[in-house]
Amino acid sequence: MGVGGGVLLVPAMVFLLGFNQHKAHGTSLAVIIPIVAFGAATYYHHGNIDWIVAGELAVGGVFGAVIGAKLANAISSRRLRKLFGLFLLFMAGRMLYDAAPLILNGQTASAAATSSAGINHAALLVLVTGVAAGALSGLMGIGGGIIMIPAMVYLLDIPQKMAQGISLLVIIPVSLSGAIIHYGKGNVDLRKGGWLAVGGMAGGFLGARLAVQCSDAVLRLIFGLFLLLMAALALRKR
Repeated sequence: MGVGGGVLLVPAMVFLLGFNQHKAHGTSLAVIIPIVAFGAATYYHHGNIDWIVAGELAVGGVFGAVIGAKLANAISSRRLRKLFGLFLLFMAGRMLYDAAPLILNGQTASAAATSSAGINHAALLVLVTGVAAGALSGLMGIGGGIIMIPAMVYLLDIPQKMAQGISLLVIIPVSLSGAIIHYGKGNVDLRKGGWLAVGGMAGGFLGARLAVQCSDAVLRLIFGLFLLLMAALALRKR
């Protein structure tokens, strides 16, 4: 999906591994780094990376991640979890809304690698998007892709598949900056995080290989349904 895995890691660490919300967010950011590196390499191999957009997003994202990580400790775990769930619910609705007409019109065939020609490289818009994604990353413990990808698709006219590849590349420095802040506050479990990273790297490679064979419509449909499930879990827990 191009999002680093935080939307799965955070709920899984809370519901299955007994992490508190803050430690789940911090550990998630650390675990995401090696996972997205494997995925980004696969997208790059298939020509789905734009280095100019990635660089501009990364600059804004690193700055935003520091802000978000610092804000996270000022919010209670319960409120943080509710905000996380509501955000996932909103994004799920948007993805399903966009995917439905594409599926109904039969646009489910896989598309070839997309050229970056014609992409809107408006620097200020890209930087602002990066700051917003970074802040959300540090605050919610996710890679930031669930805000970067829609922004790239709707604001910068970047095709879904290329947006996912760029997102994975940008997530590396964004997650690193947020993880450093969380680590300083004791919110990173290195032992359990190491095992999560090992499994995540294998999954990241396989997931990226599958994604380059799927159409934009199929990717958005799967992503939207997945976010609905994660939102329900986050909002259900008291």
